[in-house]
Amino acid sequence: MKCNINIQVYVKLNTLGINALREHYESLKIPERYWQEPEFDGTYKFALWNLMQIFGSHFYIGGNQLFENNEIIFVK
Repeated sequence: MKCNINIQVYVKLNTLGINALREHYESLKIPERYWQEPEFDGTYKFALWNLMQIFGSHFYIGGNQLFENNEIIFVK
């Protein structure tokens, strides 16, 4: 399977994921009014590279899951 890192993906963040996203925005000093809001179904949309940039440091063996069912939904 080939995958371009610019592809759009959706994830449904759990509480830990929302906290990680909040920490990311705060570390960049992005005002809260510019923070990404979830889609109508509770999912968040990212470019795959951006998802890896924001959440990559949270992924390791034995680490806590940040996404519901540990799923990334790829947009075709």
